[in-house]
Amino acid sequence: MKNRSNRKISVLFQMDKLDSLNHATDSTLAIIKEGMRQKFEIWVGSPYDISLKGTKANITAHKLSDINFRIGFIGAGRLAQILAPALHDKGYLITSISSRSHSSAVALSERIPGSCVSEIKDVDADLIFITTSDSAISEVASNVYWNSRQYAVHCSGASSLEKLDYAKRMGASVGSWHPYQTFNKFTSLEGVTFGIQAEVSLTEILREMTLNLGGIPIEIPSDLRPLYHASSVMSCGYLATLIYSAALLWTSTGLSEEKGFNAILKIARSTLDAIEELGVPSAMTGPIIRGDKGTVNLHKDLIERHLPSLWPFYEQISLLSVMIAQENGISDSNVDWSDIFRIGQEELQCD
Repeated sequence: MKNRSNRKISVLFQMDKLDSLNHATDSTLAIIKEGMRQKFEIWVGSPYDISLKGTKANITAHKLSDINFRIGFIGAGRLAQILAPALHDKGYLITSISSRSHSSAVALSERIPGSCVSEIKDVDADLIFITTSDSAISEVASNVYWNSRQYAVHCSGASSLEKLDYAKRMGASVGSWHPYQTFNKFTSLEGVTFGIQAEVSLTEILREMTLNLGGIPIEIPSDLRPLYHASSVMSCGYLATLIYSAALLWTSTGLSEEKGFNAILKIARSTLDAIEELGVPSAMTGPIIRGDKGTVNLHKDLIERHLPSLWPFYEQISLLSVMIAQENGISDSNVDWSDIFRIGQEELQCD
């Protein structure tokens, strides 16, 4: 079965209901899956979908999407705890959950009707998400019995597809699907960007999944994945570090930590709202934007005296603010900051 043209080819299968078939052995399903891999548009109907109107037969069929694939997860941590139930809620069939922590796999499986806990080598699914730590992806992939009708997908932001080389050698299509999001009990996938890198047929499957979850699909350049991932780390993990650093400065005055976090989070949310509404340059405020060297000198004096380990961080982020402000014409480019900052502005110029 080969679709050698760029034309959309539609194929109708008249068959028993999908939920009555053995996904592991049914030959019709094997043909359908291969057709989907070859980019055919697949329609299915059962004998119960045929009706007669006069002398004409009417067939009610529906377009078969990858929502009918059996999906497995290897890894039952925070990422899988959000993704697996979300896919289940959208109608995807989650069949297997595996994890080195048996209790975590059981807990996740109990939230998803129809799924079962499996050993890694026994995960039985058409599409398997590897949601382990980056360092474990290759080892996990090498313990699965892959075949040419399967898809192997890791969910790492930084790791290349080389970590799935074993699955590829065994015939599976490989890819990555990375949600640009931090995962905790408050996480929602609505509006989340998903970075995709995969072979063409798998890219379409992951793109459709993303859209079904209310997400935004993008394709990641393979050679620049680490930069993409560094961006996500800075916008969540390092944002938390920035908030913590602000709290350290607050509490060094002797003020309450609780009141400090309340104040800091309030102003941080206001800033994020301004960025969303106006863009980064217009949301920037403070002494750097005003060219107020006197205030920055006061900051330097007190930070170096009370929290000297924090000054290099303040210095770097201040210089970045100078660069952004001057490049966007929102601060005076004639202000000389070299008597305050040890690092020259020219060292922070972007290519």
